[in-house]
Amino acid sequence: MASDSIAIGVLRAIHERGLNIPQDISLISVNDIPTARFTFPPLSTVRIHSEMMGSQGVNLLFEKAHDGRALPLLVFVPSKLKLRGTTR
Repeated sequence: MASDSIAIGVLRAIHERGLNIPQDISLISVNDIPTARFTFPPLSTVRIHSEMMGSQGVNLLFEKAHDGRALPLLVFVPSKLKLRGTTR
């Protein structure tokens, strides 16, 4: 799994090698950028709420600075799987 931008390049490389997606190989990426819907085949991806992840990171840094909270801490950030044409 890689970012959508990298996966778009991987789509091309797979095609250039004569393989078919998703029949021969499946591909999934992370971010759900708008372009992911328009690749051929459309890219399956995981939408991650980057703003929430950044906000949680800043909050953890403030807590560590003010309270001396020990890290690491497990934080769950919602995500959504978007199955499209690159997976079965």
